[in-house]
Amino acid sequence: MKALSVRQPWALEINDGIKNLEFRTWHTNYRGPLLICASSADPGLWVDVEIDGAEVPMPLPTGCMMCVVNLVTSGK
Repeated sequence: MKALSVRQPWALEINDGIKNLEFRTWHTNYRGPLLICASSADPGLWVDVEIDGAEVPMPLPTGCMMCVVNLVTSGK
């Protein structure tokens, strides 16, 4: 499977379905499943996560697999 490394917070936004477009300067003919990974660069951002009914601040995940998406053509 092909993979793409994306910096946070954009990797999390792709994972959550908020961000559905990603632009790169290079071209690929590949279409199909694509693993989205959070890069290891730490942006120093935190999110509130609910654990046992309490909001707990946690850093955004880095250096890990986030989700699998389907890479399709841009529809031009």
